[in-house]
Amino acid sequence: MTARPGNAAAIDAYRHWLDGDIEDRAALRAMQVALDAADGLVAAGEGQRALWRKRIEEVVYQMGGKAKIDGLAEYRITDPYQAVSYERKVIEEVLHAMVANGDSHYAVAIEAARKVSERPGTLQVRKIKEVKH
Repeated sequence: MTARPGNAAAIDAYRHWLDGDIEDRAALRAMQVALDAADGLVAAGEGQRALWRKRIEEVVYQMGGKAKIDGLAEYRITDPYQAVSYERKVIEEVLHAMVANGDSHYAVAIEAARKVSERPGTLQVRKIKEVKH
């Protein structure tokens, strides 16, 4: 994969940072500019993807909800569905109330169904909006 010309400054900044030739903030600034440009490309691509998926869906719906193009793809419009979730904080409050009311056997059974998954920390980037005068 070759770098785009707009990324050259960020690539150079990263390399210079690895070598200890530039400060952290200067490297971050250059790389953030490249990330912003990539985010713009992704957003444009996502918009095009959504547009074409919607148009394909219209055609497939017109064809009865199923279609096949040999050597290319099969299409099907799935039935609508509902996903149910519960707020963890509310459930935990109910569990505490159950224990306090002597219904701990139910609380224990519910707690046994609890699943915990761990994820590593991730980078969060909150852009600072420029104030225009």
